Amino acid sequence: MNPLFRFCSSSIGRKWIVALTGLVLFGFVIGHLIGNLQVFLGSPEPLNRYGAFLQGLGELLWAIRFFLDHEGRVRDRALFDLAIDSKLRGCDLVKIKIGDLVAGPEIRMRAIVVQQKTGRPVQFELTNDVRASLLAWLRGAAVQSTTMHSRAGLTRRTT
Repeated sequence: MNPLFRFCSSSIGRKWIVALTGLVLFGFVIGHLIGNLQVFLGSPEPLNRYGAFLQGLGELLWAIRFFLDHEGRVRDRALFDLAIDSKLRGCDLVKIKIGDLVAGPEIRMRAIVVQQKTGRPVQFELTNDVRASLLAWLRGAAVQSTTMHSRAGLTRRTT
């Protein structure tokens, strides 16, 4: 058996994994805090540089998509793509209805959702990638009234 796999499967190895991922997430939060605090520097230039840096992280998005595809997480991939395209809050994403996205046998080109926090309607375009991942998920899913229903009670988790 591979020594790295054996170590990661042990209780000490799992604790190391938890510690390392915690450090990564802590760094993520601190990095975004520092980036967002640049709003208070007065000039818009530092914030614009920070925004350009974040937009340059497109490879990370494709790495996440690759992982979700590799693990067979069709629902999570559809939810991830929909979240990226729509820029909606999580509470709004999970309340999207099938009828908001589907017109007959096809996925709509655009959708309109009323935001829970503001009460305002938001219109967004569904790109080809999002439509393809939604269609793949809906073909294999037990269709319910909401598109992204809760996974509560399922044993397999992403994290």
